[in-house]
Amino acid sequence: DVTLGVSEAEAADELAGFFLRLKRGYGRVTVKMAMSADGRTAMASGESQWITGEEARADVQAWRACSDVIVTGSGTVSADDCSLTLRPCDNRLDSDDWERAMVAPTPRAVIDTNANTPASANVVAGLTPTTLFTREGACLDSSMSDSVCQELIASSPAGLDLRQALLKLGEKGANEILIEAGPTLVGALEQENLIDQWLIYMAPVMLGSDARPTHHAVFNSLGQANRYSISAHDLIGDDLRIIMRQVAKG
Repeated sequence: DVTLGVSEAEAADELAGFFLRLKRGYGRVTVKMAMSADGRTAMASGESQWITGEEARADVQAWRACSDVIVTGSGTVSADDCSLTLRPCDNRLDSDDWERAMVAPTPRAVIDTNANTPASANVVAGLTPTTLFTREGACLDSSMSDSVCQELIASSPAGLDLRQALLKLGEKGANEILIEAGPTLVGALEQENLIDQWLIYMAPVMLGSDARPTHHAVFNSLGQANRYSISAHDLIGDDLRIIMRQVAKG
Protein backbone atom coordinates (compact mmCIF):
# COMPACT_ATOMS: atom_id res chain seq x y z
CA ASP A 1 0.00 0.00 0.00
CA VAL A 2 1.01 3.58 -0.62
CA THR A 3 0.28 6.09 2.11
CA LEU A 4 -0.16 9.65 0.91
CA GLY A 5 0.52 12.80 2.90
CA VAL A 6 3.28 11.44 5.13
CA SER A 7 5.40 14.39 6.36
CA GLU A 8 3.50 16.64 3.96
CA ALA A 9 3.97 19.79 6.06
CA GLU A 10 7.69 19.18 6.49
CA ALA A 11 8.14 18.60 2.76
CA ALA A 12 6.18 21.75 1.91
CA ASP A 13 8.37 23.81 4.22
CA GLU A 14 11.54 22.25 2.83
CA LEU A 15 10.52 23.21 -0.72
CA ALA A 16 8.92 26.59 0.07
CA GLY A 17 11.89 28.63 -1.08
CA PHE A 18 12.20 26.65 -4.30
CA PHE A 19 8.55 27.17 -5.24
CA LEU A 20 8.72 30.87 -4.36
CA ARG A 21 11.72 31.26 -6.67
CA LEU A 22 9.84 29.56 -9.51
CA LYS A 23 6.82 31.80 -8.92
CA ARG A 24 8.40 35.24 -8.47
CA GLY A 25 12.07 34.90 -9.37
CA TYR A 26 13.66 34.85 -5.90
CA GLY A 27 13.51 32.48 -2.94
CA ARG A 28 12.26 32.72 0.62
CA VAL A 29 13.65 35.73 2.48
CA THR A 30 14.28 35.03 6.16
CA VAL A 31 15.50 37.74 8.54
CA LYS A 32 17.43 36.47 11.55
CA MET A 33 17.24 38.76 14.56
CA ALA A 34 18.63 38.45 18.08
CA MET A 35 16.80 40.80 20.42
CA SER A 36 16.00 41.59 24.01
CA ALA A 37 12.56 41.03 25.50
CA ASP A 38 11.84 44.73 24.90
CA GLY A 39 12.66 44.45 21.20
CA ARG A 40 16.18 45.91 21.16
CA THR A 41 19.19 44.56 19.29
CA ALA A 42 22.12 46.46 20.81
CA MET A 43 22.99 49.10 23.35
CA ALA A 44 23.14 52.72 22.17
CA SER A 45 26.93 52.32 21.96
CA GLY A 46 26.51 49.41 19.54
CA GLU A 47 27.47 46.76 22.10
CA SER A 48 25.59 43.54 21.33
CA GLN A 49 27.90 40.60 22.14
CA TRP A 50 26.20 38.70 23.40
CA ILE A 51 22.46 39.29 23.87
CA THR A 52 21.55 35.64 23.37
CA GLY A 53 23.17 32.51 24.78
CA GLU A 54 25.53 29.98 23.28
CA GLU A 55 22.76 27.52 22.34
CA ALA A 56 20.91 30.16 20.31
CA ARG A 57 24.09 31.18 18.53
CA ALA A 58 24.76 27.53 17.69
CA ASP A 59 21.25 27.23 16.26
CA VAL A 60 21.99 30.16 13.95
CA GLN A 61 24.93 28.20 12.53
CA ALA A 62 22.56 25.45 11.44
CA TRP A 63 20.33 27.99 9.69
CA ARG A 64 23.38 29.41 7.92
CA ALA A 65 24.40 25.94 6.77
CA CYS A 66 20.91 25.24 5.39
CA SER A 67 20.67 28.56 3.52
CA ASP A 68 21.74 29.22 -0.06
CA VAL A 69 23.13 32.69 0.65
CA ILE A 70 23.71 34.89 3.70
CA VAL A 71 23.09 38.60 3.12
CA THR A 72 24.19 41.60 5.17
CA GLY A 73 24.59 45.33 4.66
CA SER A 74 27.66 47.52 4.37
CA GLY A 75 26.77 49.19 7.67
CA THR A 76 27.02 45.89 9.52
CA VAL A 77 30.30 45.10 7.76
CA SER A 78 31.71 48.46 8.86
CA ALA A 79 30.45 48.20 12.45
CA ASP A 80 31.10 44.52 13.20
CA ASP A 81 33.56 43.31 10.55
CA CYS A 82 31.44 40.15 10.40
CA SER A 83 32.66 37.08 8.53
CA LEU A 84 29.33 35.21 8.11
CA THR A 85 31.19 31.92 8.07
CA LEU A 86 30.07 28.55 9.41
CA ARG A 87 31.09 27.01 12.71
CA PRO A 88 30.08 23.34 13.21
CA CYS A 89 27.99 22.95 16.37
CA ASP A 90 26.32 20.18 18.31
CA ASN A 91 22.75 20.82 17.24
CA ARG A 92 20.09 19.66 14.78
CA LEU A 93 22.49 18.97 11.89
CA ASP A 94 24.32 15.67 11.82
CA SER A 95 28.03 15.30 11.08
CA ASP A 96 27.47 14.51 7.39
CA ASP A 97 25.43 17.70 6.92
CA TRP A 98 28.16 19.74 8.58
CA GLU A 99 30.85 18.10 6.47
CA ARG A 100 28.99 19.04 3.29
CA ALA A 101 28.44 22.58 4.56
CA MET A 102 32.11 23.06 5.40
CA VAL A 103 33.29 21.71 2.03
CA ALA A 104 30.97 24.13 0.20
CA PRO A 105 30.30 27.04 2.61
CA THR A 106 27.17 29.13 2.14
CA PRO A 107 27.88 32.04 -0.25
CA ARG A 108 27.72 35.58 1.12
CA ALA A 109 26.33 38.83 -0.26
CA VAL A 110 26.62 42.45 0.85
CA ILE A 111 24.25 45.28 -0.01
CA ASP A 112 26.95 47.90 -0.54
CA THR A 113 25.62 50.85 -2.53
CA ASN A 114 28.88 52.76 -2.84
CA ALA A 115 31.30 49.79 -2.76
CA ASN A 116 32.65 50.78 0.65
CA THR A 117 33.66 47.25 1.68
CA PRO A 118 37.48 47.09 1.88
CA ALA A 119 39.45 44.08 0.67
CA SER A 120 40.60 43.61 4.26
CA ALA A 121 37.05 42.98 5.55
CA ASN A 122 36.32 39.54 6.98
CA VAL A 123 33.20 39.19 4.84
CA VAL A 124 35.31 39.03 1.66
CA ALA A 125 38.12 36.95 3.14
CA GLY A 126 38.81 33.36 2.14
CA LEU A 127 37.48 31.37 -0.79
CA THR A 128 33.76 31.57 -0.03
CA PRO A 129 31.97 33.14 -3.03
CA THR A 130 30.86 36.65 -2.09
CA THR A 131 28.74 39.09 -4.08
CA LEU A 132 28.82 42.85 -3.53
CA PHE A 133 25.68 44.59 -4.79
CA THR A 134 26.52 48.18 -5.71
CA ARG A 135 25.16 51.07 -7.73
CA GLU A 136 26.37 51.61 -11.27
CA GLY A 137 29.63 53.53 -11.33
CA ALA A 138 30.84 52.27 -7.95
CA CYS A 139 34.27 50.63 -8.06
CA LEU A 140 35.42 47.80 -5.81
CA ASP A 141 38.66 47.91 -3.86
CA SER A 142 41.27 46.97 -6.49
CA SER A 143 42.82 44.32 -4.24
CA MET A 144 39.64 42.26 -3.85
CA SER A 145 40.17 38.50 -4.17
CA ASP A 146 38.92 36.49 -7.12
CA SER A 147 36.18 34.98 -4.95
CA VAL A 148 34.41 38.37 -4.85
CA CYS A 149 32.13 39.51 -7.67
CA GLN A 150 30.25 42.76 -8.22
CA GLU A 151 26.62 43.04 -9.29
CA LEU A 152 25.40 46.44 -10.47
CA ILE A 153 21.91 47.33 -9.26
CA ALA A 154 19.62 50.23 -10.06
CA SER A 155 19.64 52.83 -7.31
CA SER A 156 17.82 55.90 -6.05
CA PRO A 157 18.55 58.43 -3.29
CA ALA A 158 16.97 55.90 -0.91
CA GLY A 159 19.48 53.20 -1.87
CA LEU A 160 19.66 50.13 -4.07
CA ASP A 161 16.64 48.41 -5.58
CA LEU A 162 16.44 45.53 -3.10
CA ARG A 163 13.94 43.53 -5.13
CA GLN A 164 16.36 43.58 -8.06
CA ALA A 165 19.13 42.34 -5.77
CA LEU A 166 16.90 39.48 -4.63
CA LEU A 167 16.12 38.64 -8.25
CA LYS A 168 19.86 38.50 -8.97
CA LEU A 169 20.21 36.01 -6.11
CA GLY A 170 17.34 34.04 -7.62
CA GLU A 171 19.21 33.87 -10.92
CA LYS A 172 22.09 32.28 -8.98
CA GLY A 173 19.69 29.58 -7.72
CA ALA A 174 19.21 30.84 -4.15
CA ASN A 175 16.06 29.27 -2.72
CA GLU A 176 16.72 30.18 0.92
CA ILE A 177 17.99 33.73 1.52
CA LEU A 178 19.11 34.45 5.08
CA ILE A 179 19.39 38.11 6.07
CA GLU A 180 21.70 38.98 8.97
CA ALA A 181 21.80 42.75 8.98
CA GLY A 182 21.23 45.91 10.97
CA PRO A 183 18.16 48.12 11.31
CA THR A 184 18.73 50.09 8.10
CA LEU A 185 18.72 47.16 5.65
CA VAL A 186 16.14 45.18 7.62
CA GLY A 187 13.94 48.27 7.81
CA ALA A 188 14.18 48.81 4.06
CA LEU A 189 13.20 45.19 3.41
CA GLU A 190 10.28 45.45 5.84
CA GLN A 191 9.18 48.78 4.37
CA GLU A 192 9.03 47.20 0.91
CA ASN A 193 7.29 44.07 2.25
CA LEU A 194 10.09 41.78 1.06
CA ILE A 195 10.40 39.64 4.19
CA ASP A 196 8.73 36.23 4.09
CA GLN A 197 9.88 34.92 7.44
CA TRP A 198 11.40 36.17 10.70
CA LEU A 199 13.76 34.01 12.74
CA ILE A 200 13.78 35.74 16.13
CA TYR A 201 15.89 34.82 19.13
CA MET A 202 14.50 36.68 22.14
CA ALA A 203 16.69 36.85 25.24
CA PRO A 204 15.28 37.32 28.76
CA VAL A 205 16.90 40.73 29.20
CA MET A 206 15.70 44.34 29.00
CA LEU A 207 18.03 46.81 27.28
CA GLY A 208 15.97 49.98 27.77
CA SER A 209 14.59 52.74 25.58
CA ASP A 210 17.97 54.10 24.46
CA ALA A 211 19.03 50.76 22.98
CA ARG A 212 18.86 50.19 19.24
CA PRO A 213 15.64 48.94 17.57
CA THR A 214 15.24 45.95 15.29
CA HIS A 215 14.65 48.09 12.19
CA HIS A 216 13.87 51.57 10.91
CA ALA A 217 10.71 50.89 8.88
CA VAL A 218 7.99 53.51 9.36
CA PHE A 219 4.26 52.78 9.16
CA ASN A 220 1.61 55.41 9.85
CA SER A 221 -1.24 53.04 10.66
CA LEU A 222 -1.90 49.45 11.67
CA GLY A 223 -3.34 48.87 8.23
CA GLN A 224 0.02 49.64 6.64
CA ALA A 225 1.98 47.33 8.93
CA ASN A 226 3.01 43.90 7.66
CA ARG A 227 1.29 41.03 9.46
CA TYR A 228 2.91 37.73 10.39
CA SER A 229 1.72 34.50 11.97
CA ILE A 230 3.75 32.57 14.52
CA SER A 231 4.49 29.18 12.98
CA ALA A 232 6.80 27.89 15.73
CA HIS A 233 8.17 28.85 19.13
CA ASP A 234 10.77 26.92 21.09
CA LEU A 235 13.14 27.43 23.97
CA ILE A 236 16.75 27.30 22.78
CA GLY A 237 18.74 27.28 26.00
CA ASP A 238 17.49 30.31 27.93
CA ASP A 239 16.26 32.12 24.81
CA LEU A 240 12.94 31.97 22.98
CA ARG A 241 13.11 31.21 19.27
CA ILE A 242 10.11 32.49 17.35
CA ILE A 243 9.49 31.83 13.66
CA MET A 244 6.98 34.21 12.06
CA ARG A 245 5.70 33.94 8.51
CA GLN A 246 4.08 36.61 6.40
CA VAL A 247 0.31 36.86 6.24
CA ALA A 248 -1.01 38.19 2.93
CA LYS A 249 -2.70 41.57 3.19
CA GLY A 250 -6.34 41.90 2.29
